[in-house]
Amino acid sequence: MKYVYNKTVIVVSHDVDMLYKLADNIIILKDGSILLSGKKHEVFEHIEVLKGNNINIPRIVDFNNKAYNKKGIKLGRYSEINDLIKAIYKNV
Repeated sequence: MKYVYNKTVIVVSHDVDMLYKLADNIIILKDGSILLSGKKHEVFEHIEVLKGNNINIPRIVDFNNKAYNKKGIKLGRYSEINDLIKAIYKNV
């Protein structure tokens, strides 16, 4: 059963893997200004902007991109590693 509380919680962290799993929306700041903002899947699609600003890519996003770029496997968007693993086995 999934609980919905309709609450906003602000989390400040450099741990992009935790943020990717936890958050629905992401705001990335640089020098006090908004660099990127939006749904987490949209924000972390801007890999070149993130890398250019020394911001790590969540490991699950990085793996997903490598699967597509190296093997042509499009897995979709996942926040949980277990869901990603299931998708990989479906595509094998």
